[in-house]
Amino acid sequence: MNNQNIRRNYLVLGLVLLLVGALVWTTAVVHAQESTENNIGSIRGTVYVDRNADGRCGTEFGDPIHVGVPIEFVSNDGKYTTYLQSGENGTYGLVAAGLGTWQVSARPNANDFVVTGTATRSVFIGAEEPLALGVDFCIVPLSGGVIPGGNLGVIVPLPQLPTAGSADNLTWFNLALLVGMMFMGAGGLTLAKTKREG
Repeated sequence: MNNQNIRRNYLVLGLVLLLVGALVWTTAVVHAQESTENNIGSIRGTVYVDRNADGRCGTEFGDPIHVGVPIEFVSNDGKYTTYLQSGENGTYGLVAAGLGTWQVSARPNANDFVVTGTATRSVFIGAEEPLALGVDFCIVPLSGGVIPGGNLGVIVPLPQLPTAGSADNLTWFNLALLVGMMFMGAGGLTLAKTKREG
């Protein structure tokens, strides 16, 4: 087998792996869209710093918003878990929540903040009620280990990232993409070397 055939084989193998990876990814996205297209809702809320740590917070109480607080969403059957963070304006929104009951939890850094009030809330999304607004959370900073009065919620450590086999895990797609690019690169390098030598 000469260098030109080897180069061609690397290029073909790389293209095949890229196409297979793209096909797998596209199929997963289409399947997810088909299965939830008419069965989705939205869960939205805001994270506030509860100034007086009484478990009641919001703009009506003069409480400021807080950026970057992890929010966890778990479907009632436990099959689906996803995480978001409160944005620059303190809000978050899961815009493609499947129908059913979701457990929504604020997960601030347990070394710096504590959730006041309810740390986990049950939220129902149904065909008649596809939008859940005002799923707000109140947090208070820990100052010297002393938490100023109030009704404190339960603190749970920040959860791990989705594990292998999770619906949100694109490891196989990324791996096929990387290997395909490596084979294409090897084929391109062989081609360049062959042209220089010939």
